[in-house]
Amino acid sequence: MDGVLESCVFQHLDRQARQQAFAEVRRVLKTGGVFVGYMLDVGHTTFIEKTQEQISDDSGSLYLADGTSKIHLTNIGLAHFFRREEFIQLLPGFSVVDPCLTTYYLPRHEARKRGYEEYLQSMWTVFAVK
Repeated sequence: MDGVLESCVFQHLDRQARQQAFAEVRRVLKTGGVFVGYMLDVGHTTFIEKTQEQISDDSGSLYLADGTSKIHLTNIGLAHFFRREEFIQLLPGFSVVDPCLTTYYLPRHEARKRGYEEYLQSMWTVFAVK
């Protein structure tokens, strides 16, 4: 394949399935193929607020089920928040692995809907070339 696009899916896989998903990206991409992914970052407000609740054998992962609206991250189930270094480990042999961090604060009325005074959305856009 020439390219693989991932958007907010790998972050909801358990560690083993997440590793398998990245391995599948490596397998299907031809040399020079491009991977672009969009995933949660550990700087995200939800992770910062709930960091003590990390799954013991999967650092960076939380199980979020507070019973609120399913559109809010705090009720979406398993969520993994990535660190920059993980992408290098998950994409070995790639000639380029370039994670770009994007952060922004939600408007205060949206933050309050989620139970926060301030809510930082923090996401990685990962560009990688095999």
